[in-house]
Amino acid sequence: MVYAELVHKYIEVMRSNPTLKDVAAYHFGIPFTAYRYPLIYVQWLGKEYSGRSDLHRFQYILRFEIGVIERHASEDEAEKTIYRLIEGVEEALNSNPTLDGLVENEPEPRVIEVARGSEQDYALAWARIIDLKKVWTPYA
Repeated sequence: MVYAELVHKYIEVMRSNPTLKDVAAYHFGIPFTAYRYPLIYVQWLGKEYSGRSDLHRFQYILRFEIGVIERHASEDEAEKTIYRLIEGVEEALNSNPTLDGLVENEPEPRVIEVARGSEQDYALAWARIIDLKKVWTPYA
C-alpha cells in the first residue's frame, strides 16, 4: 500500500468534481502558509487494525484528513462557501467510494468539524473532514 498514492487519488477525485471547480489550490498535506483561497488539503493520519483477517491478510482502517479553508472579507460569505465546499467534497467522495479500486467498498461514517477565525481584516472558515477507508494487506 502506497499512502502517497491514496492522497493523490483523493485530490484527483475532488479536482474532477464540478462542484469544487472554484477551489484555488489543493495541497498534499497541511500547508504551512496559505495564500490562495479557497483551498483543500489532504493528509494521511495513520492506520489501525480493523479486527478482521483471513488466511493470508489483515484488514486495516486508514484515516485521512481533508481540510477545507476559505478566507473572505465577509463572515457570511466565508461560512456559506465552506458549507458548499464541504458538500462538494462529500459528493466527490461518495461518487467514487473505492478511490478507483484502491480501497474497499465498505463505507464508514465521516466526521466533520467546522471552525471560524480571523486573519487581519478577513474572516476565516475551515472544516476538517475525517474519512476512513478499509484496505486488506498481506501478512508481512
